[in-house]
Amino acid sequence: MVLMTQAKIVDTAIHQLAQLFDSKGSITVLLLIYIAVIIFNFFVISGSGKAVIMMPILGPLGQLTKINQQVMVLVYNYGDGFTNYVWPTSGLLMAGLTMCDIEWEDWIKFSSKLFIILSMVGFGFVLIANYIGLGPF
Repeated sequence: MVLMTQAKIVDTAIHQLAQLFDSKGSITVLLLIYIAVIIFNFFVISGSGKAVIMMPILGPLGQLTKINQQVMVLVYNYGDGFTNYVWPTSGLLMAGLTMCDIEWEDWIKFSSKLFIILSMVGFGFVLIANYIGLGPF
């Protein structure tokens, strides 16, 4: 994070994303952030590690796009949480599957529908939170 701050990467990322999201509605912005968190979770499985990297970007981005901070945290939490049960980079998932003698491919076949349903429901909750103006607390 220190390197990102000193190299002004955070400022550049916020500026570019704000320009990209400027003409988009809040639903589109939230969906793109939700997908970005899901994808980024593949590379940084740690929730706190990912928060250190993403929150300095998501916080100001939420302010620039007129999305409450609590909704930004909610979209981060849902994007982070569900993928811990499907990404093969999750050490806990892989250890559990190994202990139960289940192949990851078999697990994905079993859990993919549930993952998609939970992801859609989670994003629905994000949309409801945005619609009712959740926060600020």
